[in-house]
Amino acid sequence: MEERSVTIYKLFIDANNKFDQFILAMLVTLLTYLMTTIQLEPIGLNSSTVALVSLIFIGLAVIFGFKRIESNITLQRLNHEVLHYSEIENRDRAKTFKKAMPARARFAKSFYHLRNTFILLGLTAYISSKILAAYQI
Repeated sequence: MEERSVTIYKLFIDANNKFDQFILAMLVTLLTYLMTTIQLEPIGLNSSTVALVSLIFIGLAVIFGFKRIESNITLQRLNHEVLHYSEIENRDRAKTFKKAMPARARFAKSFYHLRNTFILLGLTAYISSKILAAYQI
């Protein structure tokens, strides 16, 4: 019974890591595309400024995506240390690493939310810039 749960957990971790990597690759591609297509004008109340804001938001999403992956790696390392020291019966050392895990998990989760929020803000700003440009508002 335990074997199945370990196998499913491994599949979950692999899928989660691949998804984060896919999102990050998509964001870097989107950022590169936006950087080459946006026509910048002086900052003001115009569509170009909104497009620049979208570029900044997507750039922040890229940064938070990298930090999310980095935090997950650190969390997995901490989990490894807890398991390792539990197996060699060094409970004090295992407890030390175990105490650090909840904070690191919250940290990784906050980067997940920040990344997704800035993706949404960036795409909304980009679409808004296109609408503003079409109606010349």
